[in-house]
Amino acid sequence: MKKIAIIGAGPTGIYTFHALLQNAVPLAVSIYEQADRQASGCPIARKTPRG
Repeated sequence: MKKIAIIGAGPTGIYTFHALLQNAVPLAVSIYEQADRQASGCPIARKTPRG
């Protein structure tokens, strides 16, 4: 099993983690973040384009 460390749980770290989950190879993924919250800075839309 490969071990992978992701430094930072911002948008790029979260998107990278998601992409790795699509991989069929078994992985051990650790995410390291110094902030109290994860995914800070991810764009969130309260409404969809259709309303």
